[in-house]
Amino acid sequence: HINPVVKNVFNNENYDKREIQEERNANQVLNVYKILKERGPEKPLKFELTKEQQRRFQRQLEEWSQLVVMNYDEEAISTMFRNGVVTIRLAMILTMLRNIDRLDLTIETITCEDVDLETAIIIGNRFLKNNIDIYEDLLYGKAQKKLPLNKQKLLEALPGRFSRQDALKAL
Repeated sequence: HINPVVKNVFNNENYDKREIQEERNANQVLNVYKILKERGPEKPLKFELTKEQQRRFQRQLEEWSQLVVMNYDEEAISTMFRNGVVTIRLAMILTMLRNIDRLDLTIETITCEDVDLETAIIIGNRFLKNNIDIYEDLLYGKAQKKLPLNKQKLLEALPGRFSRQDALKAL
C-alpha cells in the first residue's frame, strides 16, 4: 500500500514568496498602463507582425477557413474571423508581457515575437475547436448531433450498401 506524501500547499514561506512576485507582476502591468495612458491617443504604441509572421498568420486563417467551410455552412465562418481577432490579440498580450521591462515612452512600435505568435495560434486552434463544438450543439442539439456537412454529403452520395473502395471513389 502506497502512502503518498502531500506537501502543505499553504506553507507560509512559499505563500509569502508568491505574494511578493504577484505584487511585482501587478506593479509591472500598472506601469505599462501608466505609460500607455501618458502617451495618449495621439501617440499610440503600434504593434506589428514581421512579413514572415503575416504570411504565417494568413496561412493559418486560410487553414481555419477551409476547415470551417468544408465542414459547416457559411454561417459558421464568422466564428473563424472572430477567432483570428482573438489570436492576434493574444499575440499582442504575450509580446507585451515578454517585453514589459523595456517599455517606455520612447518606443513607437513593438514587433511580435515568433514564439508569441505560435503560442497564440496554438491557443487559437483550441478556441476554434471549442467554438465549433458550441456551434454544433446550438445548431444540432446534443441529442441529435449530426455529421459535419462534408461527411453528411459523402454519406448521402453512397448507396445503401457499399465497400470501402466505393467510399474512396466517392471522395
